[in-house]
Amino acid sequence: MRRHLWALGVADGTSIASFVDPNEPEGLVPLPDGDVVVAEQGPNRLDLLTPATGVLTPFLTIPNSTGNVGVDDIALSSDGAGILVPDSPSGRLLEVPTGGGAPTVLASGLGRPVDAGQLPDGTIVVAAEGKPGLVEVVGGSTQAVGSLTDLDEAIPDDGLVYVTDLGADEVLAVDPASGASRVLVTGSPSPQGLVALPDGSLLLVDSTREVIVTLPPCA
Repeated sequence: MRRHLWALGVADGTSIASFVDPNEPEGLVPLPDGDVVVAEQGPNRLDLLTPATGVLTPFLTIPNSTGNVGVDDIALSSDGAGILVPDSPSGRLLEVPTGGGAPTVLASGLGRPVDAGQLPDGTIVVAAEGKPGLVEVVGGSTQAVGSLTDLDEAIPDDGLVYVTDLGADEVLAVDPASGASRVLVTGSPSPQGLVALPDGSLLLVDSTREVIVTLPPCA
């Protein structure tokens, strides 16, 4: 199946450009030089996309001997120096320098991790398709946050972690200190994309309904 990466004008939804990518692209991380790192689920690999040319070049190949579905989402570390890579098929969390190089294993035994983000104090939160759904990673140690399951996104912002729950079709705000959560959205069949915008609002992608909507943050 042929997949596409789309660059969109966020203000009005106008398509700026499209890039054919047959490798089942999932997560994206833009780099300061204008290139974009793409998580390719098919080959379990990260590729580097140069938007000016549409050329994709291998950035990091992640061995997968499990037969499980490949990498899902990726995120930039809080200092901008590394890319957080949930190694979905192997249950690990990796970090690779944005300039390329060998990855570091930050945690293992995470089930099927699919997204990660970093809090201001350096703590990394990982979303997983399973139980526990939200995990903190500090210094190689892991700890469950709350009792959520079957998550797809984990977006730290302004002291909270916003998550999408695929099993319950919900978007929630989670207090990482206590694990308490509040439901912000219900009835979203496939909430598989979430990002915090500079103005404090959230952008949600529902892949079943094929819509992109903005949400107010948790008050």
